[in-house]
Amino acid sequence: MHPSQLSTVICELPPLLNECDLHIAQLTLTLLTSVAQTLPAALDNIGSEILPEILVLVKSPLLQGAALASMLDFFQALVQAGLPGLGFRELVILLRQPVTSDNAASTLHKQVRTA
Repeated sequence: MHPSQLSTVICELPPLLNECDLHIAQLTLTLLTSVAQTLPAALDNIGSEILPEILVLVKSPLLQGAALASMLDFFQALVQAGLPGLGFRELVILLRQPVTSDNAASTLHKQVRTA
């Protein structure tokens, strides 16, 4: 499969990555994990379209169980894919931003503040 063939599918994924339906979000993350493992070139625009939606989902207090496991698998596959600007250090910085920002105490749920 060519990366351009997946671009039409990948551009439809951002609206599916939300806490309204965690099962759909889990399936979407599983698809993204498979793409990252088999055809990482298809994820060339992930930083601008998909990753912002995932970072919003990360902050959800509802994220747990299979959806959380799928997200962890996705981040592992993303690091292993070796995409520029999405290495381990860059992703850790992005994931820590909501916790280390000045207004974190007022915007994050109780589980994050006490952890």
